[in-house]
Amino acid sequence: MKRFIRLLVLIIAIIFLFCSAACNDGKSDGNVKKDPYSLTGTNVFDNGFYILADFETYMETVQPFYGFSIGKISMVKDKEYVTRGEQAIKVEIRGTERWAGNVPPFICFLTSGQYFQKKVFSDCDYLAIDMYNPTEKEITVRFQINGWQNPTETIVLKAGKNDVRIDITGSVYLPELNNVTEIFFIFDRGEQHDYSEVVCIDNFRAHKIAA
Repeated sequence: MKRFIRLLVLIIAIIFLFCSAACNDGKSDGNVKKDPYSLTGTNVFDNGFYILADFETYMETVQPFYGFSIGKISMVKDKEYVTRGEQAIKVEIRGTERWAGNVPPFICFLTSGQYFQKKVFSDCDYLAIDMYNPTEKEITVRFQINGWQNPTETIVLKAGKNDVRIDITGSVYLPELNNVTEIFFIFDRGEQHDYSEVVCIDNFRAHKIAA
């Protein structure tokens, strides 16, 4: 009987320790760690902006479609590159992607994804995204909505911080804004250069038109 009681006490102690560890999991120095598989999505509205992507978790980072000859995508926490939250993404376009043919490297935000929850942008006047160019050379990026056949807008990233703002109230974009299916940021092909292009990206957002 005593042996049974000791065993029962031991089992209860183990269960208690397990529950304590589970309750404390995800906490460090009093701060709750972010679940790497969580999604907040575009239902977040902050200071006049719909937050389209801030790359705070693994799932938020892999939700966009990275197409053709993008060399490497990584998450960075350097405060010089991060403008919202604790991390941004680092896009490295390398110079040997001849297999990609004539299709340039791009990042595409698909509105049909689990993360991206906004398709109608007629209530917005501009999109904004923070891009940091850590190289000494200018980098050309083209912006496009809904497919390769549509017009593009060229953005030139100077060395250092770039607060990119794209006006979507013009006639070029208006026909698309009630059903946005994809948003592209298109880069030069890496093999056109003798160096790799590097861009750090954070805080992709849409500004709501004031009532």
